Amino acid sequence: MRKLEDIVKRQFKRSELDREFLKCCAVNEERLITESPVITVSRQMGSGGATIGKIIANELKFIFYDREIIEHIARETGSSKDHIARQENVPRDVVGSLVLNLLDSRHVADTVYARSLIRILRTIAEEGNAVIIGRAGSCILPQSLKVRVVAPFELRVERMALLRGIDEKAARQLVIETDHARKRFLRGFFGCDPNDALLYDLVINTGSFSLDHAAELIIARVRQIWKEG
Repeated sequence: MRKLEDIVKRQFKRSELDREFLKCCAVNEERLITESPVITVSRQMGSGGATIGKIIANELKFIFYDREIIEHIARETGSSKDHIARQENVPRDVVGSLVLNLLDSRHVADTVYARSLIRILRTIAEEGNAVIIGRAGSCILPQSLKVRVVAPFELRVERMALLRGIDEKAARQLVIETDHARKRFLRGFFGCDPNDALLYDLVINTGSFSLDHAAELIIARVRQIWKEG
């Protein structure tokens, strides 16, 4: 009988702790929510993250930002879109950046690029109603709804071979190189690890969910947080 009473007491205490934990999580969640809806989508190549972002933007009537951000940075820094796109893939050390500045006047110093990117993303966030694809959005805008879209490696290779019309070997190399480039970009510029699940609010595996279903989950969360109407 004594043993049964001890079990009941422990269970009661556990329930109390669970209730307190839920309250704590609710307070933390409320503190982190921005006034205007902003969704940042980090994605692995071939996971369908950009397509999911477009579905969300169309459904919610949000502005969709992907390569448009490169165009903004190019205009702001007086560089070209191609130079900015290449810069994202190869962050350098200070010496390397200085050498490139001397060799090519179109090159934008890494610090200038980073400041421009931060300024542009923060301006977008202030305006709200936006879906931002990549570009370190999850690192720069911690109060956004941060989503990570992933998929099994072999599935991503298969998708990229189909999308790009290339063979499996070339698709495999493309996915590996892109994964490494994006990881270098986030670590080199912002000290973030894209594979750190704690960086995101939602991590969705499109090997298990269709792109439409994944978009529905994110849209439902947006509506729950910001309560449309």
